[in-house]
Amino acid sequence: MKTKKSRILTLTLALLTVLTLSLTACSNDNNAANERGNTMGNLANGGYFAQQGDWIYYLHGGLQRVRTDGTGAADMIKDSSPGGLNVVGDWVYAFDTRRMTIGKAEVDSQKERRAYDALIAYRSDNIDDFDEFTDGFDWLYIEGDWIYYVNVNDEFTLYKIKLDLTGKQKLTDVNSANVSIAGGWIYYVDYNNRSGSWDFNLYKVRTDGTDNQLLHRGNDIIFSNITVDGDWIYFGGQLSRIRTDGTDAQSLYDEADVNKFNVSGDRVFFDVGQTLYSIRTDGTDLREISDDWESSSGIHIFGDWIYFVGGWGSRVPYKMRLDGSDLQELIK
Repeated sequence: MKTKKSRILTLTLALLTVLTLSLTACSNDNNAANERGNTMGNLANGGYFAQQGDWIYYLHGGLQRVRTDGTGAADMIKDSSPGGLNVVGDWVYAFDTRRMTIGKAEVDSQKERRAYDALIAYRSDNIDDFDEFTDGFDWLYIEGDWIYYVNVNDEFTLYKIKLDLTGKQKLTDVNSANVSIAGGWIYYVDYNNRSGSWDFNLYKVRTDGTDNQLLHRGNDIIFSNITVDGDWIYFGGQLSRIRTDGTDAQSLYDEADVNKFNVSGDRVFFDVGQTLYSIRTDGTDLREISDDWESSSGIHIFGDWIYFVGGWGSRVPYKMRLDGSDLQELIK
């Protein structure tokens, strides 16, 4: 008879093996394994797209993938609601936005059906057992051998755990929203009303959980969807930036509130209504990229391309160049 521990271990392995789709299907593919599962800017936009080598992984009625040239499209997982895509080596990681539980999918097409069946089992029949031994996920990032995440089952505090599910460590003791990781530091916002009014306190802590530092306290700045790039932390609301030491806050665009944005090179891309703009990271040279912008998946950037799923009128995955040219459907 199996012990409780052995049953849990067996279930853990079954649940985490969500799906398999091989990156070796074509020997000519550029398949250098990612060290980081996605970019901070893409994850701040929901992590609906991720790239590794010649493959784009994306969420559109489930998890799908396609080559960057638009060929080789394949459904990986149908009728699911994952978020926070990270691709590292042979595995695609995501959390289920309906259950807020993590899963990983082996990328090997020969095991697609078996893995798909395992996902269904994990999301329905075994969900109660799954909740007994795993944390809920609200944000997910993989770098090296570590998974960093916001634990919804522990007051939205930050944790990390190794890819083999050992070495679990709590990193913060407060609500940790709007997370961004760069240069060995985790930047996060503690959004709370402990003082009687809502405060947006900006912190940073080392990835090993030491040296937690308050960078900015109070409600004079609303830190939304923070993204760290170089020596600056970019944030929405009123699109702005502040140095990674918490000094020199600068407004970049104040004509309207900005919710979704992404940073690429020396430019910040953001939308206001149905217009997509870019502006230099110092707040100069505002440009209109598209006056017919409609995205239900934020702004995801890989190289010279913006990836997105069309809004209510389309719901089709697209890509276009950073200057707004060469708009095309993702799948040929």
